[in-house]
Amino acid sequence: VTWINAAGRPQTAEDWRNVEDKCLGVVFNEAAAKGKPTGERLMAVFNSHWDKVDFKLPALKGANGWTRVLDTTAPEDDADRTALPDGTAYKMPGRGVVVFRQNI
Repeated sequence: VTWINAAGRPQTAEDWRNVEDKCLGVVFNEAAAKGKPTGERLMAVFNSHWDKVDFKLPALKGANGWTRVLDTTAPEDDADRTALPDGTAYKMPGRGVVVFRQNI
């Protein structure tokens, strides 16, 4: 598990103390968990702010790009599986959770 801040970097101790931060993600890495060279990464991004927040999709070693697979604020849009490149500033909906998938 890796916690990611809205700037697309791993959370630091300072980030955890910043009460103004309302958006963060957590990456679950199947390959690391199972000790395999390939697998899947899932990243759940949580936005507790009432407004949209730009969340930079992180560049992680071994893969490129993220695909949105779930959006709690627009479940009818879950059919949109457009791949987004690393570094994209994704507009996280207010009070929402979005899950992204990355193949490694």
